[in-house]
Amino acid sequence: MGLYSLKLTEYGPNACQVSNTYPVFVGNTPQVSVPLNTDLDTLCAPFTVNLPISNVSGNIAGTTYTVVYSDGSATETYNHPPPPFITHTFTESSCGFTASVGTNTYADAYSIQVTAQNVCGNNIGISAPYRIASAPVSDFLLSANPLCITAPLDISSTADPGNNIGPQGCNQDHGQVWTITPSTGWTLQAGSLGTLNGQPNN
Repeated sequence: MGLYSLKLTEYGPNACQVSNTYPVFVGNTPQVSVPLNTDLDTLCAPFTVNLPISNVSGNIAGTTYTVVYSDGSATETYNHPPPPFITHTFTESSCGFTASVGTNTYADAYSIQVTAQNVCGNNIGISAPYRIASAPVSDFLLSANPLCITAPLDISSTADPGNNIGPQGCNQDHGQVWTITPSTGWTLQAGSLGTLNGQPNN
């Protein structure tokens, strides 16, 4: 099996002849398998997946493998044989994305699709769901800079709260806890610094 050349020659009654060569592919519909993501816990960005590619040993030269990431990353294409693993890093939250495997649909999740294809047909393997949360990023807006001694300073949070993904979907319901360093030389006139209530995570 594989890619062959077929040469056809036509002979005329006057001893003239003409030949044409055609490519001929002899093979079967290719196969490919990738595992489902059985770890349904929420993962934190950036998260790197090392996805094993299997069930390809029976495929022949001329088979290509196209990898599509539902996070919008660039599509990748490999010739046979494909690499044993495909490595991809999810850098953004999967909130708002939907992954589908057969009749199963997963909200707020990414997928990785691998398609094996040759002229005889194609087969698709899908790995999902990858639920990726994003960490918060702190940032502040100061009302005055520079500031004179004893003058009040308003500090407003402009933080990106990131995204949590839970049973009820995506949310940004994070409490904010403030710390001011050094802890002396100032007086809190309004507002609250919040508390972790003795817990390592709020």
